[in-house]
Amino acid sequence: MTNFAKIYLAINKFYWTNKALIYPNAILITRDQLYSYYPQLKDEEDVSIESLCGLRVVLTDYIESPRLLKL
Repeated sequence: MTNFAKIYLAINKFYWTNKALIYPNAILITRDQLYSYYPQLKDEEDVSIESLCGLRVVLTDYIESPRLLKL
C-alpha cells in the first residue's frame, strides 16, 4: 500500500469513527515524513508544500506517524 493510499484510508477512518461525521482538513507531519511522500523536495530549498491529499500541511517535530486534524 502506498503512502498516499494510507492517508486516504486514514481520512475515511477519521470520518467514520468521529461521532459528528466530519472530515479532517489538516495533517500533522514531520519534515522527514513529508520527504518520504515527495523525495524530490530534499534537494529543493525554495519549494513549499501547502497541501497533501487535500489536507493542509502542518509541519511539526517529534511525532512518530502523521496525524489527521480538524482545525
